[in-house]
Amino acid sequence: MPTTKSIYMNDFPRDYLVRKNKVDHKIILHSSKTDIAEFNQYAKRSLAQDNDARRRSKDEAISIHIITAKLGTRLNILYEAQICGFYGKPDFIIRLGRNLYIMVSTTRAMSKRSVFDQRDANRLMNKKLTGLSICAQNLECLVDEVVDVDFNVRPVLHILSPNDDHAAMCMLAYKNLLINSNLDLSNIKIVITCVENHKKLL
Repeated sequence: MPTTKSIYMNDFPRDYLVRKNKVDHKIILHSSKTDIAEFNQYAKRSLAQDNDARRRSKDEAISIHIITAKLGTRLNILYEAQICGFYGKPDFIIRLGRNLYIMVSTTRAMSKRSVFDQRDANRLMNKKLTGLSICAQNLECLVDEVVDVDFNVRPVLHILSPNDDHAAMCMLAYKNLLINSNLDLSNIKIVITCVENHKKLL
């Protein structure tokens, strides 16, 4: 049976994003007080253009800021509108060097119409992980270019949560999927960010 570890830390290691997953399915849970005024250049560029829904997404910008800041190096990034559609698409793709691609799907652990509960978390995790798993297997279709034969993809599901309770529901939903789903989740990384100033950003 697959095991899952969750680690609460305000500063998770860069290696979690760039290195291949080990046996344990580790979930990174951390908090962020990032404000729009603190966004880096990649996040600001995201806010300067419409996504596929023809709106400027703060969710994507927050995720881009956190992930690119963690990588801490020069990189190439494809924003959602620049990614070719396939079975859905991630929110952004980062290329490091010639053959490492970090594919990020960003979502929020919130419900607009009702109180967010475990059923919402279950649906959210199943939908997002299914789409990300399929996208990770079809990188060439998304970037619309020939990639090196030895390329590596690091799919990341980045969940923005307004509090620890919603984060815990997503973690439980993920653990249940590991046991009951036929999805291969071995390569997908899970990062849950508790956005402390969520009323302003989410």
